Amino acid sequence: MRASLYVLALAMLVAVTAPAGAVLITSNLGADDGLNFAGYGIHAQRFTTDARDYVLDDVVLRVASFPRSSTIAGVEALLWSHDSAASAPGSVLASFIVPSLPADAFGEAVFTPAAPVALAASTSYWVSLVHASSSGGGVQWRGAVTGAGDVGPGFIDPRSSVSLDGGLTWFVNSNQSLKLAVNGTPRGVAEPLTSTLLASGFGLSLLTMSRRRANR
Repeated sequence: MRASLYVLALAMLVAVTAPAGAVLITSNLGADDGLNFAGYGIHAQRFTTDARDYVLDDVVLRVASFPRSSTIAGVEALLWSHDSAASAPGSVLASFIVPSLPADAFGEAVFTPAAPVALAASTSYWVSLVHASSSGGGVQWRGAVTGAGDVGPGFIDPRSSVSLDGGLTWFVNSNQSLKLAVNGTPRGVAEPLTSTLLASGFGLSLLTMSRRRANR
């Protein structure tokens, strides 16, 4: 009986101390390449979370800056709410830290939130990218062939949007989505230290019970 209790306590300890971490919410990076979107205007891609709440860890965009010798200024990546009535970006929720972008060839660039961001379950958001000015080139965001290569429990809209007036009005591109992956940590997952303490307490309770039975 005592051995069985020890085994049960150990199993509980292993089960609840599995580390919490970022998981893929949704991605279309594996889709076939489509057109390149660049130049004047804010380009945006919509995604929707699954039935869990998350803390946003990062978004990954397949982008490039062309050519290497060009001077590109004011690159900005933002997270927007979804305006369901207009089926377009609503208001800005957060900004991303812009990393060094691949030059002269497309690659994945990881954009992390400038401050913690909570994503609600089954809710749509938009990620946008724009550069304010450039000489001789610009930032390009790779398109994705619609309906191919999407993975993850979330969803990426098969359409993208562009605004030519700073986000006041949006036009829908019904033929292409933009290549995007969204990673987040599920909310409500116990931290490893907390889980360890809970499991240790459970194991101690079982040990105490076994000793009381042995002393009867």
